[in-house]
Amino acid sequence: LMPHDVNKAITFIRRAVKNGEIPAEAVNKSCRKILQAKYWVGLHHRTAVRTDSLLADLKKPAYYNLYRDLAKHALILLKNDHDVIPLKGLDQVKLATVTIGRQESRIEGAVTDLYLEGSHFFLSSTEGEKGQEALLSALQPFNTVIVNVLSTSTRASRKYGISDATVRFLAALDTTATLILNVAGVPYALSRFPDLDHMDAVILSHNSDSLFQHLAMQGIFGGIPLTGTMPVSAGKLAKAGDGIRTGPAIRFEYAQPFDAGLNEDTLRKMEGIIQHAIREKAMPGCQVLVARHGKVVWNRAWGYHTYQKRRAVRTSDIYDLASITKVVATTAALMKLREQGKFHEDSVLAVYDPIPDSSNKAQLKAGDVLSHHAGLEPWIPFYLHTLEPLYASQHLISNNRSYTYPYKIGNGSYANRHVKYVDGIYRASYSEDYPVQVAENLYMRSELIDSVYHWIHQSELLSREYRYSGLGFHLFHQIIESITDTSLADYVRDQFYAPLGATTLGYKPLERFSVDRIVPTENDLFFRRQLLQGHVHDMGAAMLGGVSGNAGLFSDANDLAKMMQMFLNGGNYGGKQFLEPATLALYTACYHCDEGNRRGLGFDRPLTDEPDAGPACNAASSLSYGHSGFTGTLTWVDPAYDLVYVFLSNRVHPDMGNNKLIEMNVRTDVQQVIYDAIIE
Repeated sequence: LMPHDVNKAITFIRRAVKNGEIPAEAVNKSCRKILQAKYWVGLHHRTAVRTDSLLADLKKPAYYNLYRDLAKHALILLKNDHDVIPLKGLDQVKLATVTIGRQESRIEGAVTDLYLEGSHFFLSSTEGEKGQEALLSALQPFNTVIVNVLSTSTRASRKYGISDATVRFLAALDTTATLILNVAGVPYALSRFPDLDHMDAVILSHNSDSLFQHLAMQGIFGGIPLTGTMPVSAGKLAKAGDGIRTGPAIRFEYAQPFDAGLNEDTLRKMEGIIQHAIREKAMPGCQVLVARHGKVVWNRAWGYHTYQKRRAVRTSDIYDLASITKVVATTAALMKLREQGKFHEDSVLAVYDPIPDSSNKAQLKAGDVLSHHAGLEPWIPFYLHTLEPLYASQHLISNNRSYTYPYKIGNGSYANRHVKYVDGIYRASYSEDYPVQVAENLYMRSELIDSVYHWIHQSELLSREYRYSGLGFHLFHQIIESITDTSLADYVRDQFYAPLGATTLGYKPLERFSVDRIVPTENDLFFRRQLLQGHVHDMGAAMLGGVSGNAGLFSDANDLAKMMQMFLNGGNYGGKQFLEPATLALYTACYHCDEGNRRGLGFDRPLTDEPDAGPACNAASSLSYGHSGFTGTLTWVDPAYDLVYVFLSNRVHPDMGNNKLIEMNVRTDVQQVIYDAIIE
């Protein structure tokens, strides 16, 4: 099929015809097919072809989408025991990838990490027995192993680039794990493997090109369907026409804007908005993700972690989501409990054990609290109870900035520079009496948690109208933990984040990730007296140990988008039904529209009748919903356009008095660019 010496190939074919090994008509039939194809594309009208720009002409961007589509449909799934592909139950998967034959790019591990973070290994195709044994030992903790055989050859005389050492390694793999083999070679390369019975799945991805390998990994996780069939027979495993179809995509596909009906040139206009915001110090950097029709087509990062510009933002870096926690943790948990008959938005809070009957919150309807229509105070600065001025004649807070009150902590609120912690509340290290970590080297007495809830239970009720408040979400934190008899952090991890493969999404990121990967928020000079990095910015959530219904979640844009896509899919993602469509429809709809309240149950919604107002851009439809976060975050879903948008930043760095991101409408201006880019 691919002769390296054409003249020699012709000589051998002639000899085979002469000796009766190949019928002359077979040769003639093949030649006629080729001539017909040439005639069909007009080659009988010969025109000169410029060869000086041949590669540039063939690599025009307009051709890329067709090339990608061809590559996607060419991938062949030849074996799929027990339907292991696409991978399911990601909360049970401990993943390792082994790349044989190419070390420089590691594209395979980078792609699988988009679906589920794992460990990645490289093995030389000539690795000796000792090195192979070391790798086999390192793979023991993993229950799922993807082996990618790359850098193959088209020539049989070179064993198709697959060494005997590679064959021995594959044969020695632990069969108790789920084993997936991806061969980037010609179909005949499969004949190099005498026995693949112990492999659970086998994929032929043709070549080591980054596009083919990117798509092959997506196919393993169900980001794209696998539909290819064998063009020829190759060994015992595959016959011509063989190929297993996996059905429609069940997770994100990582594609190009054109694939989702978006104009890439228009999307690039957001870069000007973002770079201007960074120059104006509205934020040090940010992540932006755009997904449409279930395809992530824009996942990019700009700027740095801080204004010192020592670490550029990467798309895998982790941000403090702030109040996005309200929908992605608390509201999601309540929807799940509602479906189990354990919670209902029409119930009063007194139905649930943690809310004392003596509290004026006891008779509040849960739906009113969720929609910020219950008359709760906007917030309570709990942390001020733990601070006192060094000078008894001074106050903690002033309405005017001065030398003594330099730190802006709110609109018209400035904090005293001369303060101390109230005696007996904090310690620098963990102990049984001081188990609650508020920040680095700052631990609080556990009794203060009860005080936080007491202050909420006894707080004043205001007029019943729309008034944004986080206090009710602290109460829902109590309710969820009482019903489930587990921590909120563990409940949402087990019910949502782990099955989604949303590895970075969760509370207390320092327990799971390196501090360098977490983007800093405020340099808190007043309360915690340190640069916050991996510890929640919200003071109330900090006093609850970093886990609350109001704030505390961290994530990168990609993992947060999985949760939002699940909402958009009517509660389904990765082949699993997390929530029912009817529940999502109820909670994302306007709950008190007749009283001038745009909010849903937990979810925020757009102001479609008032331009340049509300949390979303003007183009967002009335069906859209999402939430923003104090730290400079926003996530939004629009069912009318099948669209997911995530914006993550740390605008509160170095201090939360910086409101430029809000004043400049950066998040909504970037969102408007996405709508402007829609072409179909």
